[in-house]
Amino acid sequence: MQTYDLVVVGGGSGGLALSKRASAIYGKKTLLIDKTVLGGTCVNSGCIPKKMLYNAAALFKEHRFLQAPEERAEFNWGEFRMKRETYIQFLNNMYVRRNATDRIDVVTGEATVRGVSVKVNGVEYQGDTVVVATGSFPTLPPCPGSDLCTTSDDFFRFPSNPGKVVILGAGYIAIETAFVLAAFGSKVVLVARSSGVLRVFDELIRKNVKQALVEEGIEIFDQADVLSIEMNSGKKKVTFKKDGQNQEVVADEVISAIGRAASTEHIKAPEVTTDKSGFVETNSSFATQQQDVYAIGDLAMKDHMLTPVAIFTGRRLADLLYGTGIADIKKLIKFVPTVIFSHPPAGSVGYTEKEARKLGDDVEVCVVAVSHPAAILSANTKNQYKFIFSNKTNSLYGIHAVGAQCDEAMQGLGVLARRSTKFSTITSFFACAGTNRTDFFRGLQE
Repeated sequence: MQTYDLVVVGGGSGGLALSKRASAIYGKKTLLIDKTVLGGTCVNSGCIPKKMLYNAAALFKEHRFLQAPEERAEFNWGEFRMKRETYIQFLNNMYVRRNATDRIDVVTGEATVRGVSVKVNGVEYQGDTVVVATGSFPTLPPCPGSDLCTTSDDFFRFPSNPGKVVILGAGYIAIETAFVLAAFGSKVVLVARSSGVLRVFDELIRKNVKQALVEEGIEIFDQADVLSIEMNSGKKKVTFKKDGQNQEVVADEVISAIGRAASTEHIKAPEVTTDKSGFVETNSSFATQQQDVYAIGDLAMKDHMLTPVAIFTGRRLADLLYGTGIADIKKLIKFVPTVIFSHPPAGSVGYTEKEARKLGDDVEVCVVAVSHPAAILSANTKNQYKFIFSNKTNSLYGIHAVGAQCDEAMQGLGVLARRSTKFSTITSFFACAGTNRTDFFRGLQE
């Protein structure tokens, strides 16, 4: 049996960050196990291909300014797929080279975790510490014919424009997918159980994104329950109930974007427990109830299924195990900025207005609406920013935005929110004349 200081199961964002820090910084003998190629969901079927397709869709929408109105451009799906796959393969190989440089042993195969003992391809490995970071996977609706659905992972691999598409769900994955397909000329229909869209986000974002969906010609059936999916003359028919009535939509493709579940099928350690949603239960240090077994990333953080959080957690866990890191890692995960790549984009950090008002009656709200000069050729030139802060301490509770390039602004705004910056401090900043933030700061100061 081969032994290691650290065995990491899962070569996604969290597992890669943890293994690199443990080996390169702390000199620990480390084994990294993944069932396929390195990079996880983010690199292979999430963040990276999503942003590539989002950017392509945004550019494609603006092509009308480059040609005569009667001409219609066609998106080259084949060339895009080739470039996307080439770039993803580059990233996969980069991780291979990096692991070799950092002296991390890598094994490819399905792992079975039985505590500090892990079995892969018939070979057993022992770790002083074992960390499971196997992520999550997209789920299908609990109805007959759900096997006819593609998922958000498959969406990036369409060989051509899929035509008319029904998307199940109204979270950020469903919304982003809907906007991209609509930009390329697909007829898109959203069917969701929730009321409205993006239910966990602030009302400013929910209202504006829903309006943008409607303006894009995307049909929305919310508060609807999917009853069945079946083939109908070579197409797929979705039957759902809304307002007590059965309705049907026939489309070329049905994409399930109703949520993601934790990948825990490989965990056979009896003391590693899961909650009612199937996510691994951990303490503030991400330790499971099984001695010396930890879990990080999506499978242990259903409220923060984000790549930057997984990377942050992996690094902090390495510091805790082998350095002088603090034990309460979860306490550090607060005011995490996130972006919805809609058209236009939206961003959020901190408490929503509804959440903030539950903290007490000292909540103040400032909404700034400004024109965005860089978006003058698009249909959406207005940006809106909502600042939520305490009228007693003036400290920020949250910031929510929608509009052109607000996705890029959220990183800096996230730093301000995390540091509980006073709202009065933000309003005293000087704007850089000629930049896209000039009108933003002028609006704050009025």
